[in-house]
Amino acid sequence: MPDVYFIRHGESEGNYAQVLQGSMDYPLTRHGQTQAEALGSYFREVQFDAVIASDLMRASGTAAALADFQQVDISTDERLREVHLGVLEGKAREVIQNEFPDLIGRDLLTAEVEGAETKNDLTARCAWLYHKLTEEWKEKDQVAVVSHGGFITIFFMYLLAKDNWVSLQRSMRIDNTGVSRIHFRKDRASIQYINRITHLE
Repeated sequence: MPDVYFIRHGESEGNYAQVLQGSMDYPLTRHGQTQAEALGSYFREVQFDAVIASDLMRASGTAAALADFQQVDISTDERLREVHLGVLEGKAREVIQNEFPDLIGRDLLTAEVEGAETKNDLTARCAWLYHKLTEEWKEKDQVAVVSHGGFITIFFMYLLAKDNWVSLQRSMRIDNTGVSRIHFRKDRASIQYINRITHLE
């Protein structure tokens, strides 16, 4: 069973503009590219058996920096995208508070606003990823998943509570290029660390 490194993308143009990105496709900033290159160098002594990334530019661009130090092809999948936030995408939080005051204090990833991804959709994506890691890739040793802060934290909640993840409070923070390592075993997952950013020091 694999050790899986979950990696959030580097700083994107959307991060820099301080807007909710969701499934909108923003490239890395120059700083984000520097972060991704530092990440790739950090993992130069680790040989991944597989690397999969969200197909959005900020994640696939971060994964490409890993490829410079790896002997493995990078695959992408839209099921690793950030949570789709419907009418909130592309808006700054201040704008959202003014236009949607009923959302103040709520977790926007699970508020199911107009046009947003549903909890059932998110659960299905988490179940797909869990199956991929524990069944399709169960013979692999080292795997990297490059995705987005919201989806990564929801997947961790899914590991804790499966379909009941929505009952948990999302209290984790994943910084740009933050690395979280989880060891999967046949009957459980063991968290090694969350949001390590020593490569940026």
